[in-house]
Amino acid sequence: MVEEVALLQNELKDPVGFTSYKEIYFWLSVVREISVSYTTVYRLVRQELGSSIKST
Repeated sequence: MVEEVALLQNELKDPVGFTSYKEIYFWLSVVREISVSYTTVYRLVRQELGSSIKST
């Protein structure tokens, strides 16, 4: 899981990055095959990583 958090941090730094928390949820659930709730994704990104979604 630590590796996935590091990958997520890199994705969040990307200027293009994710456009929604739902997209992050999909990436973790389907692409990385991690069972996680939407609420956990939101908390991880906003509170633990101190990041937010980029508006386009």
